[in-house]
Amino acid sequence: MGEFDDALTGQEKEVSAISLQAKIPKFWRAQPRLWFAQFEAVISPYKTSDERKYNLVVAVLERQDIEQVSDIICKPPESGRYNALKSRLLSVYEESESRQFQKLLSGLELGDQKPSQLLRVMRELAGEKVQDNALKILWMGHLPSQVRAVLSVNTESALDTQALMADKMMEHTEHTIAEVNQSVCAPTPSTSTGPDLQFQVLTKQLEKLTLEIAALRKENVNHRRPFRRDHSRPRSQSRTRTGPGKKPGDPTWECYYHHRFGHKAKKCEPPCARRPSEN
Repeated sequence: MGEFDDALTGQEKEVSAISLQAKIPKFWRAQPRLWFAQFEAVISPYKTSDERKYNLVVAVLERQDIEQVSDIICKPPESGRYNALKSRLLSVYEESESRQFQKLLSGLELGDQKPSQLLRVMRELAGEKVQDNALKILWMGHLPSQVRAVLSVNTESALDTQALMADKMMEHTEHTIAEVNQSVCAPTPSTSTGPDLQFQVLTKQLEKLTLEIAALRKENVNHRRPFRRDHSRPRSQSRTRTGPGKKPGDPTWECYYHHRFGHKAKKCEPPCARRPSEN
C-alpha cells in the first residue's frame, strides 16, 4: 500500500511539473523585466526551489539567449542560480534608463497603436522620471493635429480619460476614411495616402455640410411661404372697393373710376354716389 501511495505521489508531481511548464511562455527579449514578473506570478502557487526556477527559465530560452548566459549554464554558481540568470538576462536585453528616456523623447510613433496604448508604452519608458503634465505634452506630440486640437481645449479631464477620448476620435476618423475609400473611384488599384487621403476626407465632410445647409435653407423657405400669401391677399381684392369703412349703398360711396379719376372718369359702376348727378 505504501509503494502504491509513493507511485501515485510521483505521478502527481510529474503531472504538476508538466502543467507548470506549459504555463510559462517563451522568453521576451523586448520586455525581459515584464516576462520575469509574469514568470514569478505563475510559479508563486507552487513550492519551487531556486534550482527549479533556474531550470524552468533555461528551458524556455532560445539559442541566442543561451549564448548570452553560456558561462552561467556551463558553470552555475553554488547558490543563487536563478538570480544570477535573471540579472544577466536583464542586463543584456533591458535598455538603460538613458536609452529609455531618449526613446521616449524621439523614438516613438503612433503607428497602428491606439493613443491609449502609446501612452501606456511612454509611461513604462518614463517610469518615475517624468510627471503626467510633461508626459502629456510628449504624448500629444505624436497624435494627429485634429485630435490635438480637441484635447487641448479639454483641460479638466485626467490624462487617462483624455487617452480614451483620443481612442474614440481616432476610431471616428478611421471610419470616415473607410467611407471615403469606398466612395472614391481611384484610377489605379493603389490606395491614396498622405495629403491626398486627407483632402478626400475633408471633401467628404464638406459635402455633408453642404447637404445639411441646403436642407435648412429649404426648410426656412417653406416656413416663409404662408406669410407671402397673406401679404398678397390685398392685391386680389376687388377694384371697386374705395375707402376704408365705406360699402356699396352708402350715400357717399364712389366706384373705382370716380374714386380714382374724380370728375374726369369716363366710366362708372353702380351704385356710385356720382352716377345720378352725371346722368
